[in-house]
Amino acid sequence: MALSLKAYRCLKLDVAKDTVTRDRYGASLPRLIAFNAKGQQASEVVLKGYKSSSKKVLGALVEASKGHGKMPLQTFVKKYRSFLNELDKFEGRKGTFAKKKARLEKSGARAKSKLKKIEKEGARLAQEEEALLAKEKSLLEAVKAYVPGTGARTFAAAGR
Repeated sequence: MALSLKAYRCLKLDVAKDTVTRDRYGASLPRLIAFNAKGQQASEVVLKGYKSSSKKVLGALVEASKGHGKMPLQTFVKKYRSFLNELDKFEGRKGTFAKKKARLEKSGARAKSKLKKIEKEGARLAQEEEALLAKEKSLLEAVKAYVPGTGARTFAAAGR
């Protein structure tokens, strides 16, 4: 569910004191309302007690995402999950490298030749990290995902 929500800008509105909303929806609050790329309401799910089945919520998100982006939402979730697994493995190798380098640096002059070899490994890791970040950017652009902290989506098309 969290990966699916990456494609959306999510807002939580407190409408408890809003009489118009209360009159319209009555006891069926709270609810998730999903809008499509054109800003039209695509679907909604009642979240009675702030609970709902993930199937209903995901269905609403998929419905809102139809015709938006180069990649269907379900495909994005599958590929992004795979990306996160790759990233996790990479972070493990990066951590191992940092420990190994720190250990060699403590060894002093006798480990200089080993330290030179390990610098090459560090350069390879930096290149791999750049490739992973490029892969993530590509996935987000394919689903036209919202980028938190920027206030915008990853693409420049007006009105989206």
